[in-house]
Amino acid sequence: MLLGYWFGFDRISGVWRWFSVFVFHVVLGGWWFSQTGASTTGGLPWNKPGANKDGFALVEVRDSWLAGPKGVRGTAHCLGFTASDGVPVNADFAIRVGVDEGGLNPPALGRYWLYLGAIRDYDLPEVPGDPNWQSIMRAVGVAGHVRYSGDWQRVGENREGFVGLGCVYRLRARLLVWIHGEFGRRLHSQHAGLVYAMLMGDKSGLDPALESQFGTAGLLHVLAVSGMHVALILGALFWLFSGFGARGNPGLFFLMVLIAAGWGYTFLTGAGASVVRAMISATWMWLGKYAFKRKQSLIHVLLGSAYIQWLIDPHAVEHMGFQLSYLAVLGIALVHPLVSERLSHMPRLVRWIAENTSLTLSATLFTAPLLLWQFQSFPTWFLLGNLLLLPLFSFCVYLTLLCLAVGWIPIFGDFTYRLFGAGLKALLWLLDIGQSLPLPEIKALPMSVWDLLLMMLLVVLVCGWLMSKLRGMDHPQTAAALHRRFRVLHSQGWFFVIGTLFLCLWVNLERERSLRSASVEYFNMHVGHEIIEARKNRASLQLIGDWRNPRKKIRVWHKLQNYALRNGVAHVVWINRLPLYYE
Repeated sequence: MLLGYWFGFDRISGVWRWFSVFVFHVVLGGWWFSQTGASTTGGLPWNKPGANKDGFALVEVRDSWLAGPKGVRGTAHCLGFTASDGVPVNADFAIRVGVDEGGLNPPALGRYWLYLGAIRDYDLPEVPGDPNWQSIMRAVGVAGHVRYSGDWQRVGENREGFVGLGCVYRLRARLLVWIHGEFGRRLHSQHAGLVYAMLMGDKSGLDPALESQFGTAGLLHVLAVSGMHVALILGALFWLFSGFGARGNPGLFFLMVLIAAGWGYTFLTGAGASVVRAMISATWMWLGKYAFKRKQSLIHVLLGSAYIQWLIDPHAVEHMGFQLSYLAVLGIALVHPLVSERLSHMPRLVRWIAENTSLTLSATLFTAPLLLWQFQSFPTWFLLGNLLLLPLFSFCVYLTLLCLAVGWIPIFGDFTYRLFGAGLKALLWLLDIGQSLPLPEIKALPMSVWDLLLMMLLVVLVCGWLMSKLRGMDHPQTAAALHRRFRVLHSQGWFFVIGTLFLCLWVNLERERSLRSASVEYFNMHVGHEIIEARKNRASLQLIGDWRNPRKKIRVWHKLQNYALRNGVAHVVWINRLPLYYE
């Protein structure tokens, strides 16, 4: 029936064609849920109420962990677990593993049994309104974390009913270690972590202060492998395979080589949701254009790649990389082409600036609500950073590949690395200047799901107004006919709806702010081994604890500063839990 829908057999038409697709998805969903069972990124299966933790998890180390400013960090993949009854349960999720500086060496590649109680879920926020890192980490596909203590039991050659480690992961790990070693040996430690993050998306060796600067400049997508990296690297290979752009068509053989290289890079970087989306779209468009000679619509390719990625991994829709990637490309596909069509008559430099501005604003327009809802902050100077610094960092990706290619040459390789290091130093100097600009970030109040829905609806309306305005320039007679028919200016109608929705969003946020300012809250938070009691009564905040150590007050206030600002706290009272003679 599914083949009948695709190929349009005469015997299956109308409602039966749609019914066949419906049956296909029902069967697929039932099979998937029966296979995965408790394997979800919604939390650790054995941490649920009533679950038995007297068992072991089978984890697989597929990557060589790299040392960074926060110690050795890595990722392990849980393949399954066995409870006390010994029955194996399949699973498929990632856990973060950390080894502090001076600790034991991280485990080698392979499979290990690990006690279920050692794998912990991320804690919920102690202070109301703080970012929920439990949901944030689940949104990127990480279900829990563990501190490596050296008590992992190595699994032998027997498969134990689970999927084993392939030799391809060993080759991948060796290549990653070689690349990281080349950067660490030839570049400054700060530059090596930055270059490795830009090329591979692994930020374990990146300085946290430098990562914060990228976030303030709105350039975090430079450090996460996404469609931009795929376009840069495969664009360069496409240019080479097409005879330095002379032929315009790389040929079927080189096209297959190019697609294979792209999927190899996807596997090398860990196959994140955004890079998988980019490769599915690139494969779709290149095969359609050069192999089947068919025109491609970006919206159709975007929806098709999302559908394919959802079929391959239904949990991918929960990942933040999946959501941000598709939202950004959706904004670019809807708004940017209408703007770029009207820039053809402009001078080249002006057109380049206008097109990049349109590209940045189109992607930001659709991703801003999700970022504000998830992190309660947004970079103020994102447009300046993307216009001035993004092209330079994009060029650094090419220089990184050049350094890896010619680094083995005795004199020329050293000269290339030194020149690259000097360029990175100048680029980071420009990033420091951007960090010193006033109001680097817009801090937002915690938002509810209704606020997110209102913001997304507002974005849709603004996008609809822009599209109608730009298309009305091509059809002035149609716009005039609509004006005469409805007797209402088209733009005024859009402004009225957008203004009304913006007013509703503002009123809802103001109402929530007033409720928070007048609220009475009680919560506890941990500082070391002590529990601090916090009692908020309108504009007064009482903190009950042991305050003999003034440094403890600084630590507590550092955790509560944003809470006090968001909830209108004007007075803080420090109440000592100890008797008076201790004060």
